[in-house]
Amino acid sequence: MGDPRLMVEKLPSVSIIIPTLNCAKTIGSTLQSLLSLNYPKDLYEVIIVDGGSTDDTLTEATKYWVKVLAEKGASANRARNLGVSASKGEVLVFTDGDCKIPSDWLVKIIHNLENGFDCVGGRVKAANLHSFLPRYLDSSFFNPFPTFSKFSIINDLKPFNYLATCNMAIKRQAFLGVRGFDEGFRGGYDDHEFLARVLKAGYKAAYDPRIVVYHYHRERLGDALNQVYWYGKGLARFTFKHPKLKLVNMLLLGVTALIAWLTFTLTSLIYFLLTGVNLYLYISLLMITMGYASLTAGYILKTRGVITALTYPILDLLRSIAFTIGAIKGFFEAISISNFKSVKHTGQIPSYKITNHRVVVSLAGSTHINKGYVTTPLFSSEAFIKSFVRPQGLNHAIGLLPSTV
Repeated sequence: MGDPRLMVEKLPSVSIIIPTLNCAKTIGSTLQSLLSLNYPKDLYEVIIVDGGSTDDTLTEATKYWVKVLAEKGASANRARNLGVSASKGEVLVFTDGDCKIPSDWLVKIIHNLENGFDCVGGRVKAANLHSFLPRYLDSSFFNPFPTFSKFSIINDLKPFNYLATCNMAIKRQAFLGVRGFDEGFRGGYDDHEFLARVLKAGYKAAYDPRIVVYHYHRERLGDALNQVYWYGKGLARFTFKHPKLKLVNMLLLGVTALIAWLTFTLTSLIYFLLTGVNLYLYISLLMITMGYASLTAGYILKTRGVITALTYPILDLLRSIAFTIGAIKGFFEAISISNFKSVKHTGQIPSYKITNHRVVVSLAGSTHINKGYVTTPLFSSEAFIKSFVRPQGLNHAIGLLPSTV
């Protein structure tokens, strides 16, 4: 793609939108890095949309010159949609409250968009490599984030070649054209689903490995397993919405194979305990050994470490099982939903309050007021709509406030 330095005469305005939930430990680092970007300060704004944090996320966020909105119980996708409807940028950029952003991030994003693409993203690397589990997740063959080192134009979805919502940008017109994020997702594959609609609508997407964010990966095994469990649940909704995608068939094949292996292993064990015949149990153990040996050999080549090569396959297996359990539960839940393919956005139009030049929003009866500041009513957003075009399904048409960045 050539030199990522910008050569355009007029730079576009940018809105950076961050959904948060209990990110008190990392949100300060995220915002500090965003406010240090080498992009004209008057051309980008940062918008936090909190989903009801019970820690000090909002307190930390309001220390910085950013807009802060809050809606208790808002999913990440709902928060992103709310952030967009409160934004004014020509380009919409998404990241998360547990990421660190390099100073040239926006420059590289805009470079790609100016080269004819409508939606772009890049690599996600671990920010906390000092911990064992993040090192594993960063090196895993089943890394939950895109890590390819080569530039690619995305024409169709593949298992590990997609754009993560913690490192994604899209032109406003394209975002409105696909009607925003599906707020029904509360697990994984929401980024796959969004990109599927972007591609289906005819917009151009690209993955550039030079567009990097550093993500604080899960440091506890239970959290990592819970993460992939929810990814599995998200797969169910993704499958029902896009059943004809090749990616869906590939993922379902993998899940089916793992379910078959787990079923065979369990029944073999029960059969052995009841009859004493261990032939089928031996076959199951042989399958486990072959899979483990293959992964171990792969990790030896990849990490050059014996201990990591011996432990990483076990973690892969545990995460695969958690993912499969989530997928099974997700599909059972999906059966009871009659209108699974629809994208529903619900809520009330919020009213803004401004607090010491930092925007705070009161939504659904939940008001966040920062001690030490004077809070005064501002206006009803519905009466202050300027040029924002409300996409079908988005019930929030929020006033375009002046940038506070």
